[in-house]
Amino acid sequence: MLLQERAPIFEDDTASTLGARTDNVAARLLVDAVEKIATGTAPRIPQDPAIATHWPRRRPEDGVIDWNRPSADVVRWIRALTHPYPGAFTHIGGQKLFIWEAVATTAPRGNVPGEILARDDDRLTIATCDGAVAATSFQWADQSNGMTSEGNVIARIRSAS
Repeated sequence: MLLQERAPIFEDDTASTLGARTDNVAARLLVDAVEKIATGTAPRIPQDPAIATHWPRRRPEDGVIDWNRPSADVVRWIRALTHPYPGAFTHIGGQKLFIWEAVATTAPRGNVPGEILARDDDRLTIATCDGAVAATSFQWADQSNGMTSEGNVIARIRSAS
């Protein structure tokens, strides 16, 4: 490695916001690295394999939401896979539903993870192992415009379940 810098990850970060912040850091570090290489002052920092991260090639099934996880983990998963990435998804009535934004919420104990607990015009609440997640932006896989009308999604969910 030549240079590195830590970038904070905030609780409300998404793949897009974190990517924008780290892109800015990377651009600045690249300019600095080129200058150091040109002047012969570039450091050579060995990478510690114990803290190095490796990310395998993403497969389509990697986006599946595991409702057996705690609500906070599910929300982080959704935030990590949201735009510009392919998205986190679940299946409802045999149809693929992408969830782009969500928040953790409470729910009575004893619900089956993945069970739809509430449906209204702007959110879909789904049980997790320790509560629930309220999806606030979502779309069916066959919607081609990349945007969703939550009311239409809810109507399809009602007919699918």
